[in-house]
Amino acid sequence: HGGGGGGGGGGGLQPAREVVVEAEAVALSPALARTEHLRVAFGDKLVLRVSVATPLSAAEPPRAVYSRAGFEADGSPLASPLRHVAVVGVGHHPESFGAESRGWDVAALRELRRRDYLRSDGDQFLDALCSVVVPLVERRLGCPEDGLPAGARALMGCSLSSLLALRALFTRPALFGRFVLGSPSLPVAARATPDLAELQRHWGEAFESADDGVPAVLFVAGEEEALPAMSHGGNKGNGIPQAMQLMADELQRLGVAVGGVVKVEGEDHGSVKPSVVSRGLTWLESQWARTGSRL
Repeated sequence: HGGGGGGGGGGGLQPAREVVVEAEAVALSPALARTEHLRVAFGDKLVLRVSVATPLSAAEPPRAVYSRAGFEADGSPLASPLRHVAVVGVGHHPESFGAESRGWDVAALRELRRRDYLRSDGDQFLDALCSVVVPLVERRLGCPEDGLPAGARALMGCSLSSLLALRALFTRPALFGRFVLGSPSLPVAARATPDLAELQRHWGEAFESADDGVPAVLFVAGEEEALPAMSHGGNKGNGIPQAMQLMADELQRLGVAVGGVVKVEGEDHGSVKPSVVSRGLTWLESQWARTGSRL
């Protein structure tokens, strides 16, 4: 995903005066050598690490995440939309939860995730993502000054971060045009964030401001998450596939284009993440190939 116009909405975070952006040197494998890491601080309330993996040049061999953009038999590059994709990772900075070589503060990370993905206290994370990170990334990638069209941007989340992506869909429908929601923790959200239902009720009004076509959503979860409830710590039998199907039906009713509700055989909530990425990139490739959008 990339960025463009400000996200608007959300009354809490006013980042313009207090954002500090610093480049970071992070040890990387050769396959990730093109990745730039930024520390983006919003005062002392929220510190993010933003990792920007720039697109391949035509002369470079494909790497793992771009493997579907491979080469013809004669060595010439295939004209795949994924050759124009910049993959951007956004998350809490390791310093926020005491991460070091020996481990991290599990309780601190859990609280950050619940604050910013689940409870949406002031939506500071979403405001930061939409108002600062998105335009910052696009400027660094040399995108047009007025930003990319929403259809050329995608937002991918898994588990709790899928709830953040859902709030972006409901409240910023003009910013992102494609959403990959991996194993969204909807049963938990129904108990902890009743505002999700309120967001759905306001969807029609928000969608009227979108001018770049109908947003599209792909749902992916592990098939074993639909098993009868068992004591597996939430990885199996958590009801997510059932809740995911209900949400997909509701989004279709609201006018969102649902690209599929995929249940991956043999996977549970903990193991499905690589499948979310691979299925998501495959779907995005087909979406962008059809529309001609590039990121």
